[in-house]
Amino acid sequence: MGKEAIDPYQIKYGHRIQMQSDAKHLTQEQLASMVHKSVDTIGKIERGEWWPSIQLLIDLGNVLDKSIDYFLMDQPYANPKYELNAELAGIINNCSAPQVHLIVDMAKLIADTPLTDPGTES
Repeated sequence: MGKEAIDPYQIKYGHRIQMQSDAKHLTQEQLASMVHKSVDTIGKIERGEWWPSIQLLIDLGNVLDKSIDYFLMDQPYANPKYELNAELAGIINNCSAPQVHLIVDMAKLIADTPLTDPGTES
């Protein structure tokens, strides 16, 4: 039997997983251990030779600090809200519980405050 063609989409998200692993300075061995899979499985995913389950994508996202849609969307973060959400999540992840509550309270206050264009004020 001939070898099955590799889906370019699988290669694309596999590459994203590999890029995030590299950015976090994780080896395939470390990543495999963290998501309870074999090094062979991680390698196949990164090369686009194997589709991971949704649960494995969630686990990979948790380890790599990325949402599932980062791996699955054709253009990750095409919607600017995704970039903002990721940026805010990164900030909040480094805060203490009291700081997170303060950020939430401030965000609510800002969201409830109508903004006016300075050029239209009389």
